[in-house]
Amino acid sequence: MIHALGPGHGKSIVFSYFLGRKGTLLKGVLMGHLLTAVHTLSAVVVVLGAYFLLNLKGSRALSSASEPLKMTSYYLIIGLGIFILLHALYEAVSRYRKDSSTKKEADNKGIITVSIISGLVPCPGVALLLSFALSLNLLATGLLGAVFFTMGMGITTSLFGIASIHSRKMLMHVAGKSSTAVAVLHTSFSIIAGTVIIATGWLLIATSQF
Repeated sequence: MIHALGPGHGKSIVFSYFLGRKGTLLKGVLMGHLLTAVHTLSAVVVVLGAYFLLNLKGSRALSSASEPLKMTSYYLIIGLGIFILLHALYEAVSRYRKDSSTKKEADNKGIITVSIISGLVPCPGVALLLSFALSLNLLATGLLGAVFFTMGMGITTSLFGIASIHSRKMLMHVAGKSSTAVAVLHTSFSIIAGTVIIATGWLLIATSQF
């Protein structure tokens, strides 16, 4: 849980996603845990694959096998942000023409897609834990540790999703029954969500060069 509080794109993605879409408590928890599960599972696959197939250990295993996966995920995150941004603008234009209000809700398909794309980046904490366990020939213990690691991170990430869902509900409540105010807030949230996700992907690519 402490590890998940550190800098990372998972919390930003989850918070931004639910800021632009109406969500429920269950969906916030689902996305937080699913994204984290993919994030940690990718680290397990990378470390074990590099260890058993390439006979590499520790940081060499992580760096040699995960770099292409990370870059692919970063570009997919940018693509996801662009899609959300363009869709928000399209909704705004359609709403203006039809003088109607649309309420985009978070669905399971979207949650799964975003979680997989964002979680492809291997978790360095799990990679370190598993590499250390392998150095002591304690594979089962390392995998068990990875499971608890995933649970702790999932709780923290889910809390960010829940915070976003409640923040959006409060602001929508403040807007009251004015359809114009609600529509403006909804569009603004969606645009902010897309912009933040694009910026997150771009920053990940920029910082990966150092």
